[in-house]
Amino acid sequence: MIIDDPQVKAEVEAVFARYNDAIVNNDVATLNELFFDDPRTLRYGIGENLYGHAEIAGFRAARSPVGLSRTLERSVVTTFGRDFATASTLFRRPGAPGKIGRQMQTWVRMPAGWRIVAAHVSLIDDPASKEPDLAAVAPFDEMRTAEDRSVRPTRRSPAGSKRCRPTCWIIADARPSSFSAAWELPSQSTATPLRRNA
Repeated sequence: MIIDDPQVKAEVEAVFARYNDAIVNNDVATLNELFFDDPRTLRYGIGENLYGHAEIAGFRAARSPVGLSRTLERSVVTTFGRDFATASTLFRRPGAPGKIGRQMQTWVRMPAGWRIVAAHVSLIDDPASKEPDLAAVAPFDEMRTAEDRSVRPTRRSPAGSKRCRPTCWIIADARPSSFSAAWELPSQSTATPLRRNA
């Protein structure tokens, strides 16, 4: 069995592109055509579990055509032999900021052409949109040198600064054991405020 035969891969990539074009334009006829017309065809969606081509077609007919525009990322098509393939992609929609969609499809070559026999779509929080958890990187006790240990934490921030939770300090010659308290700086030390969103 040949995996990713160039000719077969090109065929599936073309039909996958046709499917995505039908999605964003709400071309229901093409979407119904590309799903295998069989009661064993499955589609697990974001908010629905559909069994059989009839249920999938019913979902398409009732779906709102608004907000279907999307951009794809990291699309991967893999073919196995000449008649079987998988197509996976991430997608983003303008109407769902902070979310990322995931889509996986199983394609099989039928007498009428390539058809989807199983599909799964899900939506999750976009990891790239989350702010870093400063508490997760707070412990530095095991990394502190003897010189570091001579600097003691206090409840006050460096002179002239306002202490607030979203701010931590980069200190030239001392590492804090916790970002929950600032360090009292030696006379030669410098501190630079670092905002979370920098």
